[in-house]
Amino acid sequence: KIALNFSRATQGARRQIKARFFEIPACGAFMLTEPAEGMDQYLAPGRHFDLFDEPGELVDKAKYWLANAGRGTGALEASVIVRARHSFAQRFHEIFETAGLFGA
Repeated sequence: KIALNFSRATQGARRQIKARFFEIPACGAFMLTEPAEGMDQYLAPGRHFDLFDEPGELVDKAKYWLANAGRGTGALEASVIVRARHSFAQRFHEIFETAGLFGA
């Protein structure tokens, strides 16, 4: 399975990491995504997901990854990483901890 992630904001051309960037791998799918700054801090491009900038490149990469038997390993690794490090519960815990809402 391949899922697509479009990282452009609804207003303008600015790209950003959206929750979908984590939701897709958590479901075990391989992700093709538009690039956004900082993605490589969470997962490895070319292994856990791949990038595209234009429709033709998206088609070419989808064909490549569908034909590439090794993509399952990267998708599985990405799923394990996201579930272990990037759940909503973990994010909220970090936010509350940073805001001082948990005891010392």
